[in-house]
Amino acid sequence: WLSGSMYKVGVGAFNVGSRRVNNVIDALSKVYRWSFKPGKAPSFSTKFLKTGIYNRSIDDGELVPHKVVGDILPPVSTFEKVKMALWDSARDNNNITPWKLKG
Repeated sequence: WLSGSMYKVGVGAFNVGSRRVNNVIDALSKVYRWSFKPGKAPSFSTKFLKTGIYNRSIDDGELVPHKVVGDILPPVSTFEKVKMALWDSARDNNNITPWKLKG
């Protein structure tokens, strides 16, 4: 009687390397999927959103400085703060909401 998939975006990781954020809003985003098919066992899978912040952090091996609501620990340097304010693009570690529109 139950068939389909449910997606949820939520918290994926607070740290990469030695740097971390201290706020749920600033954590790297992850998509969670639960699938249900008649006659089969339910399945569960997760995947990080491959955002610019995520990709740069994985490439650098450390959470890159970016605009956050809370704090990045250890604290970012003055140079990193200036760089974030002047050159970094808008925050791209977004939550998503999928909608089934037709079908």
